[in-house]
Amino acid sequence: MKYFIRILILAIPYLISYQPNYAQNKIYFENISVDKGLSHSTVYSVTQDKYGFLWIGTQDGLNKFDGYEFTNYYHNPDDTSSLSNSSVSFVYNDSRGNLWIGTWGGGLNKLDNQTGKFIRYYNSKNSNTISAARISFITESKKGELWIATGDNGLYKYDYAANEFKVFNTSNSDLAGNRIWSVAEDRTANLWIGTDYGLNKFNTTNGTFTLYKHDHYGSGTINSDTVRFVYVDSKGIIWTGTNKGLDKFDSLSGTFKSFVHNPSDAGSLSGDIINTIFEDGTGNLWIGTFGGGLNLYNSKTEKFKVYKNNISDPSSISNNDVRSIFQDNSGNEWIGTRGGGLDKFNLKREPFTHLEYLLFNPNSISDKNIRSVYEDLHKPIGYFYGLVPLKAG
Repeated sequence: MKYFIRILILAIPYLISYQPNYAQNKIYFENISVDKGLSHSTVYSVTQDKYGFLWIGTQDGLNKFDGYEFTNYYHNPDDTSSLSNSSVSFVYNDSRGNLWIGTWGGGLNKLDNQTGKFIRYYNSKNSNTISAARISFITESKKGELWIATGDNGLYKYDYAANEFKVFNTSNSDLAGNRIWSVAEDRTANLWIGTDYGLNKFNTTNGTFTLYKHDHYGSGTINSDTVRFVYVDSKGIIWTGTNKGLDKFDSLSGTFKSFVHNPSDAGSLSGDIINTIFEDGTGNLWIGTFGGGLNLYNSKTEKFKVYKNNISDPSSISNNDVRSIFQDNSGNEWIGTRGGGLDKFNLKREPFTHLEYLLFNPNSISDKNIRSVYEDLHKPIGYFYGLVPLKAG
């Protein structure tokens, strides 16, 4: 099977080398929004499937992106195999290659990769479905269990073999609240659950819940009970984003260290309402805020580099309300915003290598005129802006 690389070669002998300028810490954001085919300018979630396609959940529609064009999917009231709702709150690709789509109003969906249709899992009277209409987060444990956080009925665990869901909520467990924002698994298989009533640690082995709440009179507690995001980084550190800042949890002492916005400190967190936290492949920790833009955390100084929209700079981030952060297989980072669409950047883009024809050098390429390039592989190598996997024939 052959996969072709489509490239634009204007003048091979005159390619200009690109060198990333890390010293200036400048990021050039490339914006992709509705004018390029995105179904809505508010992006809540981004993932990548096993075929290399990006899937983007927006306020109005699910988008499949091949690097050039979008395919948009919406709810069709006359088609039960369409999305159950067009407001897509979360997209997740599991280890089995299943694409799960959470909606805000129509429950859970799964894409049938064979037919391209959607399977709906929303029915309050069926154990093979869930009774929650609002899906806020989806993740998979190291054991291969799928966990679905909801905005109206707690947490669900999906059993692949039995095709059944088990619910954990305030009616049958010690979960702090049924409005769940985010879930993360730590190194010892505990689930950390962010709710409107504090942070829960769920021991999935014995079924017990531990609650961490803010104490107005104590020190070292979580800075707010509204826990909007939970993240476990590659070092095992647990981070929580609330409506009052960012917290770093010390598992040995059981205490939290808080980071908040300080108007007199340019190196402080840019905003206290945290939407998302993400660690990229090189260990950079990114924090998306409501109104404060994108923050890059420096673990040595414990300061933040802030990236905000600048209306006079078209290469700046498109909107300061950052809702999602995702890194694809090629190292591109995708920033979903509320109102600005999707932004892309790559911190480690390699410089161009100039290959030219040299008359008396047998190791050079054989001619100046390059008309096409292809690579024969058994899997796609990527596709973004110049790289497109296409089956021969």
